[in-house]
Amino acid sequence: MHATVLLPLPTPDAKNAPHFDGKHLDQFLQTLEILVKNAGLTDTALPSLVKAYSSKCINKALAGDEAIFSGTDWAAAKAKLRFFFDDAHRECKPTAQALRDFVDKTRAEGYVKNLASLQTYMVHFAMYQGRMVEEKELSDTECNLLFFRGFPEHIWPILCQALEPILKASGRTFTKQSLPTIEETVLAAKSYFNPDNIDFIASTPRSKKSWFEESDSESASDDKSSSVASDSSDDGWHFKKRSRSKKGKGKACHSKLRH
Repeated sequence: MHATVLLPLPTPDAKNAPHFDGKHLDQFLQTLEILVKNAGLTDTALPSLVKAYSSKCINKALAGDEAIFSGTDWAAAKAKLRFFFDDAHRECKPTAQALRDFVDKTRAEGYVKNLASLQTYMVHFAMYQGRMVEEKELSDTECNLLFFRGFPEHIWPILCQALEPILKASGRTFTKQSLPTIEETVLAAKSYFNPDNIDFIASTPRSKKSWFEESDSESASDDKSSSVASDSSDDGWHFKKRSRSKKGKGKACHSKLRH
């Protein structure tokens, strides 16, 4: 039985809070949905959060639709946002290679090491993923595999073990043909990163600040985008690179995940 670990919504002025200024609407919507799900809330809470995480200009633009953004119909709220903003300001389109590079860098740095960094990883992964699965530019199987591979290699065996009962509940085992979904991997990761989990408490102490964290801190003084700060380039959403990286030591089910 896995305990449900909830993550509180960030305050609108928090460094890791999403902020919508009319650009990158898809990223903003994905970020909100992830935050609400991790907080244990339903989609009915989303409409009222749009204005809380938007600029003053956006709030003025939405003033005429107060009933929608103070209501509980998330589909109606999204439709209104797309009518006004859509993604006309998108600077670049996510690509499969950009997502793969992001996953490799995140794993090499060992970034995901607690519940807070897990949530940040989920948000960034969704940004890089975009609509590639829906548009058949990336398969569900590869997307699920990439998400798993973003975790530090030294906790892969722990996640595999935590996933066994989760997969067994649906009559599956961990194979290359039956990989866990992103949601199942998140459930296993939350179970491991639970502050009450003795294995997590006894794990390796926090490592030095990663390129992922440095990218966020360097961009804190910049204008906020629709989610945590990112740099754009021709082939997808990118973060500032570091010259050094470290590779974790993998065990157990690694042969199912490397290729």
